[in-house]
Amino acid sequence: MKNIIIAMSGGIDSSIAAFLVKKSGYNPIGISLNLISNNNETQNACCSHFSIKDAREVCYLLNMPFYVINANHIFKEKVIKPFIASYIHGTTPNPCLNCNFFLKFKYLYKIAKILNADLATGHYAIVTSYKHTTTLKRAIDITKDQTYYLYNIPKKTLDILHLPIGNLKKHTIRKIAKYISFKNYNKHDSQGICFTNNINYSKIIVNNNNHILHGNFINNKGKLLSKHNGIHQYTIGQHKKIKLLNNKKMYVININYNNKQITLGNKNQLQSYIIKLSNVHYIININLWPNKIYIQIRSHGIKTLSLWELSKHKILHIKTKNPLEAIAPGQATVIYDKNILLGGGTII
Repeated sequence: MKNIIIAMSGGIDSSIAAFLVKKSGYNPIGISLNLISNNNETQNACCSHFSIKDAREVCYLLNMPFYVINANHIFKEKVIKPFIASYIHGTTPNPCLNCNFFLKFKYLYKIAKILNADLATGHYAIVTSYKHTTTLKRAIDITKDQTYYLYNIPKKTLDILHLPIGNLKKHTIRKIAKYISFKNYNKHDSQGICFTNNINYSKIIVNNNNHILHGNFINNKGKLLSKHNGIHQYTIGQHKKIKLLNNKKMYVININYNNKQITLGNKNQLQSYIIKLSNVHYIININLWPNKIYIQIRSHGIKTLSLWELSKHKILHIKTKNPLEAIAPGQATVIYDKNILLGGGTII
């Protein structure tokens, strides 16, 4: 039987993924990554000791080996530090993307190769082929689809990847789990940032930073409106926590790291037809892309029909058919041909 590593989060999705690959005839090996210290975790976080306990119980029920590997050092360097640096520089990070890339799809890939194994996860996506190249397409349960978070998966990892639950809906997964007596069948999905322990993330940034972050609110003509307590507390499109003397509702439309100025404007000023991407990852060779693509700028945002052009400086320029709101530098834009994942990049 072929060995296969299952990335076990302790949640219902990876648990059913393990059940399905074993049922398919593979020799499954459950692995959980210990990423954060106990005093910085939340109970439903995918890397908490509570979740590791749940993962161990599932593996016991399935009569499969289970191992916990300490990857705290990688998580700190590749996820937490970039998260802090992004906010300090006035951009909006996406720590789940880094976690997937560095932990689930690079680190576990190395372990899989050592064990001569394939790799399976509980992500909602489907491995498919597009123009003779392996890629991903959206999950059957579109409300749970996670292709947005998988656009930067390395090609070599994709070649050994199994996504057993991509063709199932969430309610079906819970029914299966209940039927086979998994205690976590009704466990809530993990939400939010796993390493903040329900603490305001700005406190984490302040505690790990010696930069001066406070500055001024200005309007789009440069007029001073008021003071703010730090650019790390704001993101493009935000209107909460903005206190002005006239109590007028205004939105963050730009954050300038160099002078710590935050430009405020009305909601219409958040709209744009143009997106620029750097650090573009191509799952499908760009020469095979259609002229018209669909893009998504948030994990569960709507897909928008767009045109694209690659500059000589490797910056991908995208022009959308309809205006998009609150395009935040640092976030990802993910690119599709209908439901097929082509790649993606970081908004600049």
